[in-house]
Amino acid sequence: RIYSYVRHREGADPSKETISFDITLMDEFGTELVDIEEFTLKRVNSPAARGLSEQEQVVMDSATPLDTSALAPVPMITNDILSLNLGHGNAAESADALPMLEGMTPAEGVDAFARILSRIRTPQIVVCIKDLDAAIERARNSEQLKMLEQLDKGGAPKQMHARPNVQTPYVAPTNDVERAMAAVWQRVLGIDQVGIHDNFFELGGDSVVAIQIIARSNEAGFQLTPAQLFQHQTVAELAALSGDVPVAQTEQTTITGPVPLTPSQRWFFEQTLPNPNHWNQALLLQASQPLDPALLERAVQQLLTHHDALRLRFAEQDDAWTQQNAAPEQVIPFVSVDFTMLPEDDHRAEMEATAADLHASLHLTNGPLVRVAHFDFGPTQPSKLLLITHQLVADEQSWQPLVEDLQTAYEQLSRGENVALPPKTASFKRWAEQLVDRAQSGEVKDELAFWLEKDWSYVAPLPTDLDGDAAVNTLGSARSVAVTLSAEDTQALLNEVPAAYRTSMEEVLLTAIAQAFEQWTSERTLLIELHGRGREAGLDLDLSRTVGRLSTRYPMLLDLGDLWDMTDIIKGVKEQLRSVPAQGLSYGLLRYLSDDPETVERLHALPAAEVGFAYTGESEQSLAETSIFSPAGSLNAPACSPQGRRSHLLDIKGALLDGQLRLEWLYSEQIHDRATIERLADGTVESLQAIIEQSLAPDAGGYTPSDFPEAGLSQKDLDKFMTSMRRRDK
Repeated sequence: RIYSYVRHREGADPSKETISFDITLMDEFGTELVDIEEFTLKRVNSPAARGLSEQEQVVMDSATPLDTSALAPVPMITNDILSLNLGHGNAAESADALPMLEGMTPAEGVDAFARILSRIRTPQIVVCIKDLDAAIERARNSEQLKMLEQLDKGGAPKQMHARPNVQTPYVAPTNDVERAMAAVWQRVLGIDQVGIHDNFFELGGDSVVAIQIIARSNEAGFQLTPAQLFQHQTVAELAALSGDVPVAQTEQTTITGPVPLTPSQRWFFEQTLPNPNHWNQALLLQASQPLDPALLERAVQQLLTHHDALRLRFAEQDDAWTQQNAAPEQVIPFVSVDFTMLPEDDHRAEMEATAADLHASLHLTNGPLVRVAHFDFGPTQPSKLLLITHQLVADEQSWQPLVEDLQTAYEQLSRGENVALPPKTASFKRWAEQLVDRAQSGEVKDELAFWLEKDWSYVAPLPTDLDGDAAVNTLGSARSVAVTLSAEDTQALLNEVPAAYRTSMEEVLLTAIAQAFEQWTSERTLLIELHGRGREAGLDLDLSRTVGRLSTRYPMLLDLGDLWDMTDIIKGVKEQLRSVPAQGLSYGLLRYLSDDPETVERLHALPAAEVGFAYTGESEQSLAETSIFSPAGSLNAPACSPQGRRSHLLDIKGALLDGQLRLEWLYSEQIHDRATIERLADGTVESLQAIIEQSLAPDAGGYTPSDFPEAGLSQKDLDKFMTSMRRRDK
């Protein structure tokens, strides 16, 4: 609860057209939250102009401060109420629900509090002289508030920007399906206008955004998979397809029993880590409202029941690992930690100590493999929530459905309702079973040639600065270097470069990385292990809200060869990446699930990549759109055992944070000097800026054969054809 303390300025002239006063907002313990001096608004002195009777006016003695002891706590009015009444309706309508001081209309009062409260993250209220409950009920019945609540249900919309300069002219949606689908694209991409023939990748889409679009589209009633979006890259094509392709019914019951190990899980156990129980990921969230720990614990229980992969258990027998889905347990892996009696300066250290203990408490066989901690700092600070999962049961793309469902369950329990989470998409068990079946298919076996036909005969090892070997390349020795592009350059990578070359962000980043490594090593080839999300391969399953370790990993030999012109390099890397079958899924199927021992052995004998790359897109920003939770940074607590060995010499992680591209380079201080990695990171940024400059040139851009997959053209044939078309246009 919040109290307002309003004081008129001494010597206020009642004849002036403006009124000035001081406002202090305090919590129920008297702690000062906000203090605004000389808040000035235009005065409207006529009761008739305000639409109020004389009895409805509150006269305050400007020389006498308001006695806060007489103020009773008032119910909360959310931002929706503020937004509804600010600028809507006439003064008489607003008077029923809004505060009024001498010389202030109700609308002016709402405007004052809206501007003050928008600067803090405390629950927002308006002090009202009317029957507040009745006013709220009238407001809730308005069409405007219903619309605001619908928007808030899916999270606050992303900040919108103008439609990029794409090559296709804008064509508006022509029917309800196209309009609904275009609205989803606009919301997820943050573009104020999407035409039905605009290409998904030219608009700045990538595989991360594709998963989000499919999830939102299917919530709206469409039946689509990420693979269909990659094949049909416009609203018009998807709208025509949405009702024609059947999607298999998803089992909604609680799943228990044996589950096949996936390629990614088999890779993990192949590492023979000294402490496989301690290989986690974590997400720290901040709550925008007070949280009830008892309800949170029940919400976590609902998550464990709904998302079956969180209940996986692993057992080792005769040097072989197996997994199964356990039944829901009575013990809930939730703890609420009260820090209210600790000095504020000690809060972070205590959080990190608690987080370290929780990370070390997971167990593959006995469980749990999930931990949730609630940190309570008292009424003056927002509480925080720490989510920890073992990486065998959830990947980074799992955070969004987990946080959304946690919020949904908590809100429903807060209202005294039964928990009803969104329908399940395909289960992790079904995904794993389909991988096993697909690994033995003729289609996948035919893709073996792609992985073996490359010239692996000579892959040069990376230069090192120190004499350390693989044994010292531990997680405890890992250090990082991070570089961030400006918001302007990031927008150019998202919009201008794709418009010119029809590339994805991953393709552009890998082009720049390959150039930076060439400058460092003088080698024109780079062997790099790419981490995919798995969901985009799909196998005709809807995996958009599936929790589990669906991510893939596969080697890629980038070859700059005789490509020297920037345009040729961009096109060349793009085509090499797009030649990979099924987004790299078949490599893991053949390497770990094939029933042919010779196939497994031949792939096992390929050289191991010393560089790893993963791009996560805007995953954290999508979490920030939820109305209760937002990302709160990270804690200095080891998510993985420091004794664990790293699988690469260098790992590169790319993400979009607050509209800016951030690249983090992880290395071992026992093998490389920081200055070496800084030069490599800076070289990548310089290459990205050169790509941006090239894409803005008048003659920039061009198509590649993968833009016309059915035509069967070579780059040379396509260039000739486009040249002839340009001559004809002249």
